[in-house]
Amino acid sequence: MDDYSGSIDWDQVYSAFHDPRGIADRIDRALGDCASSVLFSGFPEVASCLARERPLRFVDHSPVVCTRTQERYPEIRCVTEGEITKVLANDSAQIVVIACRVSAFWQSPQMFVDLVFGLLSHPRKKVLIDFFDRDAVSEGEMVAFGSAAGRGMWQFQAIRKVLFSVPPIYRASMNVSYEMGTTQLGYRACRAYFRSVEVETWFKERFPEYSTTVSCPLLDGDPSFLIKLEL
Repeated sequence: MDDYSGSIDWDQVYSAFHDPRGIADRIDRALGDCASSVLFSGFPEVASCLARERPLRFVDHSPVVCTRTQERYPEIRCVTEGEITKVLANDSAQIVVIACRVSAFWQSPQMFVDLVFGLLSHPRKKVLIDFFDRDAVSEGEMVAFGSAAGRGMWQFQAIRKVLFSVPPIYRASMNVSYEMGTTQLGYRACRAYFRSVEVETWFKERFPEYSTTVSCPLLDGDPSFLIKLEL
């Protein structure tokens, strides 16, 4: 099973394996002393950490995730259900953070059309977006990871390039499993991966007024990279 309808408690998975507090610390350092409000999409616990220091609006496409976020993280004052690439068009936040591999669900070129329109709808000071890295994985590969809470495994079945996608999108079919004490989860997933050089070139062409840089993942050892736009 691979859904956000409520059958999986994703906060439990994120906390066990993906270090939300560490991700929040790296985002905070990347934003520096910029005190503007933040439009954020990503792990709720990451948003919770950031919201203690900055005004923040949390966005997620799942009604279950939004409800749980409101219940569990009262420091997040504003929670919005919606697709972040579309919400951008109606939010004037000067800082935009799309983290924790939300872009893994951007599997069609239209998502990037919406992203450009949304980002350019209002002035932005800084934009952070992380992407799964196509060059960090291969077909047949198994990526194992663990923590004090348990262990996980991603097995890559097939990776296919989406035709006519700009920037190029690579859909990876994966078998995913997690073990946390007596809790065992397993599901099949399809996620979007990208090449950093191709994504960097795409951003530079569409946002020439910004400085575009590629940097290390927000999580140590994660098969991803971070894009940062700054005026």
